[in-house]
Amino acid sequence: MTRFLTALVLCGAPSALWTAPAAPDQKPGLLVVTKRTGNAEIFLIDAKGQRARNLTRSKAENSYPAWSPDGKQIAFASDRDGDMNIYVMDADGGNVKQLTRGSDRSRCPAWSPDGKRIAFAR
Repeated sequence: MTRFLTALVLCGAPSALWTAPAAPDQKPGLLVVTKRTGNAEIFLIDAKGQRARNLTRSKAENSYPAWSPDGKQIAFASDRDGDMNIYVMDADGGNVKQLTRGSDRSRCPAWSPDGKRIAFAR
């Protein structure tokens, strides 16, 4: 319980809903982290709340999704390389790129307002 509350205070619960960016011409939907496939996966739920699509589709634990300010990319944490690191993917789940490397647990990515930098907890 303490570990969960600490994560909640530092950067939010990994299973929380994350809202779409406030771009007037783009409404990508909500990002949800769920273990309905057996491990933590990031799903995109459309703006109408009717369709859920798995964006990460891996056996790894994927969490802490964060929309880029323009709604075109998603930063997230994943242990797909064995250690929890920060990745970025396109809004459709494609073009995944690893940003951090190391055995320290990286999590809770947050975009700068201009979308040029990503802060994270380590």
